[in-house]
Amino acid sequence: MFQENCAACHGKAGEGSPDWKNFGPDGKLPSPPLNGTGHAWHHPLKALLHVVKNGSPGGQGNMPAWGGKLSDAEMLATIARFQSKWPDPLYAAWMRGEEAVAMRRGG
Repeated sequence: MFQENCAACHGKAGEGSPDWKNFGPDGKLPSPPLNGTGHAWHHPLKALLHVVKNGSPGGQGNMPAWGGKLSDAEMLATIARFQSKWPDPLYAAWMRGEEAVAMRRGG
């Protein structure tokens, strides 16, 4: 799923665009890395799924909306695929964040 739908922009290994932190000539941010070297791990699953489903927030980037093309299960599988590339300590930190979100929601 990742190679077919995401690698063209985010790189085959999820490395992202080299200058991903700086706005491009089009005024938008290039594709960030998804391999743990970018900021994706700072976002809860709900936010990651929202961006995959609905595209870049506020026109900040060129991420297309995949909601009409992929099922929720396919999008979640794609997220799990790039999360599998995160270093273990980073994934553990992300999981602690997910647990904190769940606790605030009461479960």
